[in-house]
Amino acid sequence: MVASLLLAGCAQDLLPGEIVVGTDVVATRWDGGPGDRFGASVAGDASGAWATAAGVPELRELGSSASDTGIGALWTGIGAGRVYAAAADGRWWVDGAEQPSVGVGATFASGPAGVVYAAGDGWTLPESGVGVALARIQAVAVGEGRVLAVVGGRVQAWDLDGAPVAIDLAAGDGGAIAEWGGVAWAGSPDDATPDGGGEVCNELGECIEGEPGDHLGRVIGGGYAAGTFSKWVVPARARFVPLGGGPVLVLDEGAEDQPLAVAGDESTVWLGAPYIEEQGVPGGAVFSVARP
Repeated sequence: MVASLLLAGCAQDLLPGEIVVGTDVVATRWDGGPGDRFGASVAGDASGAWATAAGVPELRELGSSASDTGIGALWTGIGAGRVYAAAADGRWWVDGAEQPSVGVGATFASGPAGVVYAAGDGWTLPESGVGVALARIQAVAVGEGRVLAVVGGRVQAWDLDGAPVAIDLAAGDGGAIAEWGGVAWAGSPDDATPDGGGEVCNELGECIEGEPGDHLGRVIGGGYAAGTFSKWVVPARARFVPLGGGPVLVLDEGAEDQPLAVAGDESTVWLGAPYIEEQGVPGGAVFSVARP
């Protein structure tokens, strides 16, 4: 994996407010090898950043030679500097120490209050043991003082003791959920429509609509929402849309309908594009950008 500093330049034929990563804004780039699909998931905070290579599978620390194999997905505890990872067989780790398996198919998320996982019978905060029985969870998140879950197209919320908290927010099939600045956001990517733009909305009633083919809302993280690399816009590109205003970050290379990943803290945004080509196959790349 090679890290390189890209130089600033100028982009053409974009929508107002869009800037190309590595062209209009300086970025650091790390590339995967052929078949690695590096950047399938990304996570970072002030203590460092990490990304997974789904084709290996491997967890890599950005800017370092450190890695760990057998890991299929990644989250980080913001503020604590601890990495949580989960594989398809239910294994997960804290600072490299393997934890008791939580079962196949568990989904993890993290936020200021720690980490949460959702299994087939509900969600659990492993540090405190607090949990809520709940079937058919579509997505889960943890914010500054609450747990969020999508069930049946609606967002539900609880405090860290498991008591219900009122919230009015919808989410579409395949949509992500996250909290940024204490506000919950949920995605409705409109995956049933080939050129669906998708949208993300928050609990205050504010919505951001995607461009054709964006499927915006598949991923939300670090104050940004994204969907996929779209062939329906010209030039074809992947768009990372800020939740709180500012320029849209654009990747101008990728593969049609490729998944994306995004994470960030107050100063930095990390973008994952696992299907960027390397020797004719998906190698993937991760980009680090100072928050505009």
